[in-house]
Amino acid sequence: MVGGRVAVAEADPGFTARKARAQNRSASSAKVAGRKRDELLEKVSAVEISVPQMSWNVLVRGACEHYNALQLACGNYDYDQAAPDSDPAFLERIAVNYLRHELSDYEPELAKLFGQVGRADAASVIRKRVYNAIADAYPDLASECGRQLRDRARYTPLCLNLILRHSGRRP
Repeated sequence: MVGGRVAVAEADPGFTARKARAQNRSASSAKVAGRKRDELLEKVSAVEISVPQMSWNVLVRGACEHYNALQLACGNYDYDQAAPDSDPAFLERIAVNYLRHELSDYEPELAKLFGQVGRADAASVIRKRVYNAIADAYPDLASECGRQLRDRARYTPLCLNLILRHSGRRP
């Protein structure tokens, strides 16, 4: 009888002491993790974020080249090539992506977070700061930056649930 064995184990005088020690260790670990998280957030909040200034035409050409190269690198040979005369909303999207991924320190800063306590929150801080830097440097892209931030906030939990479900772990 499992319930009986559990009741007997919990009645052992040493059980209460072991349980208290485990709770103390857990509380101490949570306190240390919280401190590390706060330190990391403070650190990433102080990182200098900048994006280069350039004319719209130069930015669009670079964004189109980057987008087209990325499609080919991913093995996608059947796509509509990006060009300066592509749909304006599409050009704004790839311009923001180009600035974020290729012309800022976004990717290297995210890479520094690997394995650190508070990584997800710190990545969110960096992401928001990069989008804000892009919007400050290119006010015409501010609404696209906001859209991408909103979309990411909306879809990230859905993607995480799918990943966990397919990995056999519970969301």
